[in-house]
Amino acid sequence: MRYRKAHYGRADYAPKTYCIPEDAMKDGLMLLITGLLCVGGAALFFRFFGSDAMSIIMLLALVGATVDNLRLRRRLREMGAKPEGKRTWL
Repeated sequence: MRYRKAHYGRADYAPKTYCIPEDAMKDGLMLLITGLLCVGGAALFFRFFGSDAMSIIMLLALVGATVDNLRLRRRLREMGAKPEGKRTWL
């Protein structure tokens, strides 16, 4: 791992030297770029859908929870677990 020296400190005393890994700087830059892309995508999403954006988000959350629930029920059935209680649907 290569290191780059960075100097921090005030002018009234000798600056301290810390070693910062170059990989950490690249990771921080990639994280910043990813954050900016997410902000841009969210702004475009809300600009495009307007007042319907929250309804779409809620619909996606509901569909995701339902699909996950069905997947977990199928997995429990494959493992031999029997549901307790009264099933009202499915």
